[in-house]
Amino acid sequence: MIILGILIYQYIVSYQETALLVNYTTSNNSSYFLLYFMPIVLCLGNKYLKWILVGIISFAVFASFKRGCVVALVATFVTYYYFQYIKVKGGTRGFISLLLLLALFLFTGYSILNSSNDIFSHLVSRFANIGEDGGSGRTDVYKVTWDMIISSDLPSLLFGHGWNMVIRDSPMSLSAHNDYLECLYDFGIIGFVLFMKLIYGLIKYAHTIRNNRFYAPFAASIALLITTSAFAHVVIYTTYFSILTMFWSIAIHSNKKY
Repeated sequence: MIILGILIYQYIVSYQETALLVNYTTSNNSSYFLLYFMPIVLCLGNKYLKWILVGIISFAVFASFKRGCVVALVATFVTYYYFQYIKVKGGTRGFISLLLLLALFLFTGYSILNSSNDIFSHLVSRFANIGEDGGSGRTDVYKVTWDMIISSDLPSLLFGHGWNMVIRDSPMSLSAHNDYLECLYDFGIIGFVLFMKLIYGLIKYAHTIRNNRFYAPFAASIALLITTSAFAHVVIYTTYFSILTMFWSIAIHSNKKY
C-alpha cells in the first residue's frame, strides 16, 4: 500500500505538471501504474478502504483520457464482480446487481467528469472519434506491423527480430502498441506461443484457487492483461508487468500448502 500511495502522489504531480505545461485534457500514462494495482486493491479485507481506493483509481483512469485504460478498467471490474458474486454464488440476482453496479459506476464517472464540461466532452469525443483517428493512429500502426511480420524471412518469423525491434524497423518509428503483434515480430512464433502459454497457464491456475480470496482478483488480473495487451504494452515494457507479476506471486504463494 505504501507503493500505491507513492504512485497516487506521482499521478497527482504528473497530472498537475501536464495541466500546467500543456492542458488538463492531455492523456496521462501514469494512470496505468494505478490500474495495474487494481487486483491487489481488490484483495483488501477492509471493504471501506478497498472501495475508496477503487474509486481513486477509477477517477484517475477516467481523468487520464486513455481510452484503452478506461476499457481495461471496465473489463477488470466486470470480471472481478462476475467471479466474486455471480460465478461463485450463482443466481440471476448477482447478474442484475452487476448491471446496476456498472450503471452506477458509469453514472458516478459521468457526474464527476461532468463537473467540468471540457473534461467530460473531451473524454466522450475521444471515444466518438475512434473511427476517425483510428485509435490515435493505432490501426495504421497495426497494419504496418502486420505487413512487417508477414514479410519477414523464415528464421525471423520463427525466432523473431529481437527485443523492441518494431520501433526500430517500422517506417513509422513507433512500437506496435499491441503486445500480441509486438511479441510476434520481436520474438517470432516461438515467443508468441510462449506468451499465449502464459495467458493459458494463468487461466488454468485460476481454476485451482476457487476457494481462495484471490480467485476473483486473479481472474480480474488476467482480464487486465489480455485487454491492455491489445491496446498498449505490458509484457514488452516490464515496468507495468512487474506490478502484475508481484500480484501473481503473492496469490500463488498464498495458495501453497506447507
